Amino acid sequence: MRLNEAPADPSPPPVYGPFAPGQAPGLVSSPAQKRAAANAIEQHLEPDTKKSGNWASEENAAAVTALGAKDGEGWITSRAMKDAHSAWGKQVRNLMNRLGREKSTPVGRCPRAA
Repeated sequence: MRLNEAPADPSPPPVYGPFAPGQAPGLVSSPAQKRAAANAIEQHLEPDTKKSGNWASEENAAAVTALGAKDGEGWITSRAMKDAHSAWGKQVRNLMNRLGREKSTPVGRCPRAA
């Protein structure tokens, strides 16, 4: 096979997850499973996500300061890290909001797709 052509007999890509051959979609759960999931979100996912986000903010702030302008000179990396961290912070907030919505979804009702 050459790099600029498709293989002679391509096989389909593998399928994983609930839609894999022989797997039933796991979209329905009992009220007890939904309560357990809400508890896991509240007791583990939300606090751990917040803790990790805070840690990353502190570490990033230290790096931005260390690479920042001193006496009119600094690294371009400092600004890029600050911009990337701002975008990442928005993603963390979106994740926290999503976890809150998933946690507060009434038992017996499917969450809307977001």
